[in-house]
Amino acid sequence: MLECVLLAGAPADAETKARYNVEWRAEVPIAGERMVDRVIAALRDSGCVGKIACVGALETGADEDVAPGATFLENVMRGLEAAGDGDTVLVASSDIPLVTGAAISDFVELALRLDADFAYPIIPKDECLLKYPQLKRTFMRVREGTFTGGNAVLIKREFALRSRGRIQELYEARKKPLLLARMIGAGVLARAAIAQKIWAGAASIELVEEKAGSVMGGRLRAVRCGWPEIGEDADRLEDFEAMDRILRGVA
Repeated sequence: MLECVLLAGAPADAETKARYNVEWRAEVPIAGERMVDRVIAALRDSGCVGKIACVGALETGADEDVAPGATFLENVMRGLEAAGDGDTVLVASSDIPLVTGAAISDFVELALRLDADFAYPIIPKDECLLKYPQLKRTFMRVREGTFTGGNAVLIKREFALRSRGRIQELYEARKKPLLLARMIGAGVLARAAIAQKIWAGAASIELVEEKAGSVMGGRLRAVRCGWPEIGEDADRLEDFEAMDRILRGVA
């Protein structure tokens, strides 16, 4: 049974606040139930999650509610401290209301087979479009196919503590191409760009794993899984409304 850190500290934007009268994204009701409660239920249903520490300014059904910090990294570290002392921890976001226990269980099973400090789910584009054509996702094309990323990771506690500085740096650089290029390498980013527009073979999963692992100082592995639910996050009004329709069976 894994300990889990559930991140629920993202504030709602102005449009979401006005529509749902909430302060936090995790509070948004989807088909009559808050997103955070739906994710907690799925974690419980997975059969592979023990204690759940939820980081956010909310009261939830988690085993422990943890006050959020000022940064993403601080929230992760607070969650790890509260969750327990297990070697491997599941870290998930609270904005994936479509996720199921089966999706979580399958990802965890696949990830535990890998010799990885950080295991990250990737879902094929075809699977996403087949099951949820009405939802928008960002995809990355590589030699092995076209994928989107998930919103739950399996991480070694020792790696998270040892690499906390780099984790924060990468998080802050994720939308700053020049800073990201300095950290990861302009050559890798250029090959990734070429793969998106010209030739998929310019980049590969192995290349990304190797370079990211070198930057982070650990073994990073992508986990190919067939569960779009683990990658379908909701952060905009149109996402909330679309997922509400899906779960109500009227999409």
